[in-house]
Amino acid sequence: MLFLATAPRPMFFLAWLAFVPLLWAHRNSTVKAAFLLGWVAGIVANFGNFYWIYELVVAHSAIPAVGGILVTLLLAIQQGLKEAIWLGAARYLGDKLAPAAVTYSVVYVAVEFLYPIIF
Repeated sequence: MLFLATAPRPMFFLAWLAFVPLLWAHRNSTVKAAFLLGWVAGIVANFGNFYWIYELVVAHSAIPAVGGILVTLLLAIQQGLKEAIWLGAARYLGDKLAPAAVTYSVVYVAVEFLYPIIF
């Protein structure tokens, strides 16, 4: 749902609800299952948001359409790790440090800050 909330689609209000299904889906999961669910969700969201990467690669290189899809998919897989790390770490920490709402929020902000620095 997250990629529906970004440009050029005029459904910005979905950004407020985009993580609700994801958080609901992993409520009773293990750390590993939360990580994998976050990764799949991140891949889908990023692949939807990176439609323009495909167009850029195909239009400005000698890479065929299949190669453009592969490049876009590889980028989505790498960027999808951000959601995987967030859900896995938040599930691991759970209620150990603070209530879950605080833990998930703080871990999300930390991952959003550190991920571009690391990768």
